Amino acid sequence: MNKLTKVLRSTLAHIKHWLVLRILVISTERFATSESDVYDYRKALAAALTPRGFKGFKRDPRYQKILENCTKQDGFKILSVMADRRVDLRRYDEILSSDVIGYPLRYAYPNHLKPLSPTTLRYIKVAEEIKDFFGKKFDRIIEIGGGYGGQCVAANSALDIREYTICDLSDALLLQKKYLENFVLPSKLEFLTMNECSLELESDLVISNYSFSELSQEIQKQYISRVLRHARRGYITMNPAGDKRDENKLNFEALQRLLPKFVVEQEIPKSAPGNYLIVWGHK
Repeated sequence: MNKLTKVLRSTLAHIKHWLVLRILVISTERFATSESDVYDYRKALAAALTPRGFKGFKRDPRYQKILENCTKQDGFKILSVMADRRVDLRRYDEILSSDVIGYPLRYAYPNHLKPLSPTTLRYIKVAEEIKDFFGKKFDRIIEIGGGYGGQCVAANSALDIREYTICDLSDALLLQKKYLENFVLPSKLEFLTMNECSLELESDLVISNYSFSELSQEIQKQYISRVLRHARRGYITMNPAGDKRDENKLNFEALQRLLPKFVVEQEIPKSAPGNYLIVWGHK
């Protein structure tokens, strides 16, 4: 094989690889596994994985369309709820005082010396609710859709967890790994795509902050058969059902049929009108 032939074959291989990547990107919107699985979100994740992008990924407008979008007013509501429940925020001092990774939006709140991120406050509120519903000790928690890892950090501060597994898109998992490397967490961490989940992945508790309800019906069914059915307890925050965007999602009757027997609880405070919690296995 002469040198020119080798160069041509190498060039054609690179062109083929580039075309495959372009097809994958273009197909993302059309065949998205969830509402979050869109072109801008993928681009934001790719940027966040660079040294420069990671420093400020929480202020990337593309990322804020999906995550890191709690407002200052949301923070006031969450603080009020936690005050009513007598949550001692001093146990979260380390998280709140060092909450600068990714350059989050933080605001001044009365009776707090340092500005706080309302998104981090929401993660803390969820961790406290999990403790109220189920207690503190868990052998394994599985989170479906882990954002950048914020819920994992808050849960590890509030609970006694031996193993914490996050199931998500492959590029989201890369960001979670990078983010969580900045913390010393007591639990063993595991990161899985849906296809990497075993067919009967057991856990003490499965949680999801909105992500499960955003998935397409086909992917929801996969997670139910692989993960949710095998969880002793569950805490799932659901987005509003019944509007046009939910035509390709399991309706409430289907969830009642397919999931372990659950009860519906209010989301307090509501992050959007109509949101609710699905809970099972609680005290």
